[in-house]
Amino acid sequence: MLKPLRYFVAIVECHSFTQAALRCYVSQSALSQQMKLLEHELRVELFVKKGRSFALTAAGERLYRGARQLLSSYDKLKNAVQDTARLQNSRLSLRVGYLNNFMFYSVQRCCTEFSRMHPEIQLQLFGGNHEELYTMIVSGRIDVALNDQRRRFSAAFNNVVLLETPCMAVLSDQHPLSVRSKVEIGELSELPCIVISREEHARDEYNHLRSVLGVVSEMLTAGNSDDARLMTSANQGYYISASDPDQPELLPGLRKLPLYIAGQRLRVNYCAFYPLASNNPAAALFADFAASYYMNLAARHPDYAPAASSS
Repeated sequence: MLKPLRYFVAIVECHSFTQAALRCYVSQSALSQQMKLLEHELRVELFVKKGRSFALTAAGERLYRGARQLLSSYDKLKNAVQDTARLQNSRLSLRVGYLNNFMFYSVQRCCTEFSRMHPEIQLQLFGGNHEELYTMIVSGRIDVALNDQRRRFSAAFNNVVLLETPCMAVLSDQHPLSVRSKVEIGELSELPCIVISREEHARDEYNHLRSVLGVVSEMLTAGNSDDARLMTSANQGYYISASDPDQPELLPGLRKLPLYIAGQRLRVNYCAFYPLASNNPAAALFADFAASYYMNLAARHPDYAPAASSS
């Protein structure tokens, strides 16, 4: 049934039996015979002659619209099935970049569950800050980037919003604000903000915190999460963290408070990015799995907002 539909769509789009026959690599007589069989099968007339040309009947117009949708859906399904077969028959490697110091425990669990479900795919994981991940995905050094959204979505990529992640301020339990149930970013202006970053990327992180998140505090740099926690427990400052339900309890001496800006809960988009032109079928498979994982996470935790949109 699909072959006659392809012929029919070609005739309509070429507006010529002759040109459609050339496009479909068949003779014009064979094409005409297929259309007669299709009309007989459907028990309708699809064409009405107009001199040396033709027009579609109402039934033909309806078939054309439906046939295009059906063929498009079939082609997508065919590609997905073939990709699945290729995955089963070969051990693929998938390079995934993840954002350092951001929802690490949920990323770890997501990757673990993906590997259990798809043992035929070997995950290679690469940590980096936002700019490093952006450079790696653009240059093709990784296949998928799990990153926060700081730019407009690019038309060259599949941009899958996984979660709108609430942000938390982590403070020492010695600080007077630690007894609060929540905190405004402006209330932390007298306390240094600890930025988790390597020195060469600290300036980019400072600029992001000031221009996007509204941080006005003095900035301090910690090379990793452990350093940031030690500095915070000593009441040297606070740091901003994504709320991660898979994270174990904080170390003694630390408090985590929901972070607000102008009365609104501060959230950031956490996304999976992979190129539209990707030739690795495991990239889309992983992004779809991650979207499902984080959708379930959002459903289990009312503090989270599920993904609002993707492009």
